[in-house]
Amino acid sequence: MALHPAVHRVDLLTRQILDPGVDASYGEAEECLSRGSGSTGGAFIVRLPCGPSESYVRKELLWPHVPEFADRAVAHVDATLAACADEGKRARLFVVHGHYADAGEVAVRVSCALDVPMLATGHSLGRNKLEHLLAGGAMTRAQMEEAYTISRRIEAEERCLDAASIVFTSTQQEVDEQWGLYDGYQPQLARVLHFRRALGRHMPHLCVLPPGLDFSSLKVDIPADPVLREFDRQRARLETRALNALSPSASNVAEQAREAAPEESAEEGDKAGAASPQDPAAALDPRVALIPKGPRVWQDIARFLRNPLKPAVLAMSRPDPKKNLTTLVRAFGESPMLRELSNLVLVMGNRDAIDSMAGGSQKVLLQVLKLIDYYDLHGSVAYPKHHEQSDISDIYRFATATRGVFTNVALQEPFGLTVIEAAAHGAPTVATCNGGPVDIMATLHHGVTVDPQDSSAIASALLGILTSPPTWDAMSEAGVANIMAYSWPSHCKRYVAAVDAELRHQRACRRQDRTLSGMLDSRRPGARRAELSMPAPSRSARAGRSDQQPSSATADYAASVDTF
Repeated sequence: MALHPAVHRVDLLTRQILDPGVDASYGEAEECLSRGSGSTGGAFIVRLPCGPSESYVRKELLWPHVPEFADRAVAHVDATLAACADEGKRARLFVVHGHYADAGEVAVRVSCALDVPMLATGHSLGRNKLEHLLAGGAMTRAQMEEAYTISRRIEAEERCLDAASIVFTSTQQEVDEQWGLYDGYQPQLARVLHFRRALGRHMPHLCVLPPGLDFSSLKVDIPADPVLREFDRQRARLETRALNALSPSASNVAEQAREAAPEESAEEGDKAGAASPQDPAAALDPRVALIPKGPRVWQDIARFLRNPLKPAVLAMSRPDPKKNLTTLVRAFGESPMLRELSNLVLVMGNRDAIDSMAGGSQKVLLQVLKLIDYYDLHGSVAYPKHHEQSDISDIYRFATATRGVFTNVALQEPFGLTVIEAAAHGAPTVATCNGGPVDIMATLHHGVTVDPQDSSAIASALLGILTSPPTWDAMSEAGVANIMAYSWPSHCKRYVAAVDAELRHQRACRRQDRTLSGMLDSRRPGARRAELSMPAPSRSARAGRSDQQPSSATADYAASVDTF
């Protein structure tokens, strides 16, 4: 976010912990993540003392300390804005953004104290968790309160809905099925209030904005990020304008030369995300010496298979009932053509003895093994026991190298990180139609969605890709070509644009309210004079007014409150 040309500084506020049992970095008062312009610019983690700082306290026990943390956050913002002013930076507090319920309540308090817009992201919602816990029947309501302080958490989330200008979600499913459980959000009424304000009624704008991903650990070459190049050009223009006041002729020459320079191509530019070179085997025909010269994890997969060069139908998830791995095995086992054309590769986390696994995971794994035996899939299904974090990229590459397909047929997928990772590796994908993959497919165009409970539909979708080389090629190329839609710079660009658009909309609504109520009528003589003669705001309000018009010379300072 600090790389955005309109942003001078980003502070992530969290709790300072001086407990010797945790890493020493948790006790550092301020940690610079990236340095920006001047001594105050950049991205920082700011750790504020709150509660018993000498020991780690789990978040469920920190609710009594929320007011203290909010007070320290306000003091920090005031001090930071003063430091920016001393340095000659015309910075204002743009927004305060709370993540999770506890930090969301902190953000509400800071927003009210400084009169700045408040944003929220729920991540894991209390009402949704409560529903699942009650349905599972494993805990009583009293046990839930003791373990999760669930009522206090839900109360804080309702307060966020009452105060937030925007609530960000990863998927539309989160809007409809999770925030829709709350008293503070009713979709139909929210749409009405968004365009027709009503005294005493407020609902935030819920904005679907998927998080960005870090592609730097992937062992593939991906396109250079065009948004980063755009940020660089915009920053260069701002620097040129600043120089223009001192030396107009020199700065004009520099700007003209910069604009006349040819665009850097993705091939010539730095490969954002290309962390390590591909294995030499990737340069060979994948059908020639694929396994022996490939990464070690490829050999771990191949030892299960009679013909490891067949296209791999890959699934990668923990053995959880919600991941629906048994339906995928049924789809594979019940399709003679699919069994003839491909192998099934199931990467189900890491395991040692099955008896030592957690109950739910053990049950799923045993069901998978029984289905493999029932359909006699031995030699056609791989289910390796172990892999390292560094192997994950190579596992995706195995599917791509064999011209296979990645699958995620979870009963419900809140976001779909693996679907995006598969696209980055050029693996066409068949994914669930429930949740985030629907939005991802509409953006990346690298696969299809199916009903996760329909095994025949899953098999048909897989065969449709595996038996059509042009379809496979088109999906593989589309995933790689469009992947930067999910980069962090792209996320930050959309984030700033969404916030700016919503705040402009709210200012327009307030002006319209005053017009309709007779307080301000642009057709009446002297109306503009009346608007300009309104009392000046206080110092803290001037520092973060949401209705202050942005200018090219004013940078924004964003405070983000993480869970503490």
